[in-house]
Amino acid sequence: MVYFTVKSRKQIQTLWLLNNQKELQSLIMKTIPKFKNEIFNRISQLMNSNIELLDNYIYDDIHKYYYELLNTVSTSHKFKKRYTEKDNEYLKKRAKYRALDIVHILKAPQFENLKISNYLDLGANDGSITSYLGYYLGLRKKNIIALDIDNQSYYEGVKNKKIFQATYKTYDGEHIPFPANTFDVITAFMCLHHVENQSDIIHELYRVIKKNGVIIIREHNIKSDEERMIADIQHSLYEMVLNSKPIDEFYDTFKIECNSEKDWDNLFGRNKFKKVYIHQPSTIKNNPVKYYYAVYQK
Repeated sequence: MVYFTVKSRKQIQTLWLLNNQKELQSLIMKTIPKFKNEIFNRISQLMNSNIELLDNYIYDDIHKYYYELLNTVSTSHKFKKRYTEKDNEYLKKRAKYRALDIVHILKAPQFENLKISNYLDLGANDGSITSYLGYYLGLRKKNIIALDIDNQSYYEGVKNKKIFQATYKTYDGEHIPFPANTFDVITAFMCLHHVENQSDIIHELYRVIKKNGVIIIREHNIKSDEERMIADIQHSLYEMVLNSKPIDEFYDTFKIECNSEKDWDNLFGRNKFKKVYIHQPSTIKNNPVKYYYAVYQK
């Protein structure tokens, strides 16, 4: 199978013609849980129209349709408030379950002697998962560090009255602003594939983690061109449909580097880490973009 890049604008059509409708449906359920059936039916109508449609047209159409649906259910202030509260509860529950995945991992026998006093979450986004995990680890706010390249998501979370128990910091995407041997545990949830020079940032993680400390990653395990296109489509849905990023801007700036589990092992191994654990949580069902957890130790 040939890998069609994002910029080819032929990814959805290619997968559809390969009869991967179930994978696309599963992807939409994971990416756009609100109106998932309506959005998939809309894509089905477009793809069955006997007109060759480029991806950008499809994303533009379902973006408009998505917000039409939102406006339809949000006509009254009372209903809109209840809907927003429901969304916030869903996101809190999601963050809690993601944090509990890590608690489960750290209960493995090989980590029973790991003493945790400082925790860093790289690519923390709004800091909600960071906060829950830090709380479950029994740490104080000053010892729970949520790190990302900007703090917009954090302030949006505060505005939406999420609960935070973390110290939020920003960095330049290359140099982690902490001394060597600072952290016992570092997490990186679905962020390393966005890093342009992955080896350099892993080298930085090695610098700031203590001896015998662990890094827990949640990443894609991409082994085929088909899986790579599905991961691309997920990012396209996030950016152009949910986040309303202008289509031309998205296609001009899009760049991710998804790896296989073996590739991640090689990257961490070259930077003196040892793989000590792998975990596929039971909470990940219908996993079209091949999420998994791996733990590396210094």
